[in-house]
Amino acid sequence: MLGVYVTRTMRTSKDNVDVLDVAADKRRILDQIISAEPTDFKVTAETTGGKVFYVYCAFDAIVYHMLTKESIRVETFLRDKKAVIRIPSDKEVYVSFVQPSYWHTLPATSETPSPACRFLKFFGSQREFDDWKSTLETSTQVFVEVMNMEDAMHLVDKVFGGDR
Repeated sequence: MLGVYVTRTMRTSKDNVDVLDVAADKRRILDQIISAEPTDFKVTAETTGGKVFYVYCAFDAIVYHMLTKESIRVETFLRDKKAVIRIPSDKEVYVSFVQPSYWHTLPATSETPSPACRFLKFFGSQREFDDWKSTLETSTQVFVEVMNMEDAMHLVDKVFGGDR
């Protein structure tokens, strides 16, 4: 998951986005975002013959797409119902996000490589995100943001040096 490899020295860009100071190793990153066990994010790589694998969170799916430039289909849940998100074509989807500099403040978990994984999800609307966010501990709510798919892809591109 994103937190495993964003442990290098971070700096904050002019847009207050945490970015890697050192160019990331693509293969290492891809190996770390793919789960050996099933998760709520089943990915099918549509442009390479339908390779199927699992990632830990919504942002990992976006990271996979941005690093490989492959069109992918993500089977996940929206409002507790199965849904399919297509990246990059589904622009009407929202993604929750927590800046890496706040990950240490999130409740620990042994279920995923980073405590942030549980908070990085897809949503069908801003309202759906707001409803979900209201169920979180107040101390966690302040760190969880939402953005649309296009902004999320732009952020991933920035984190991995696309705008440098």
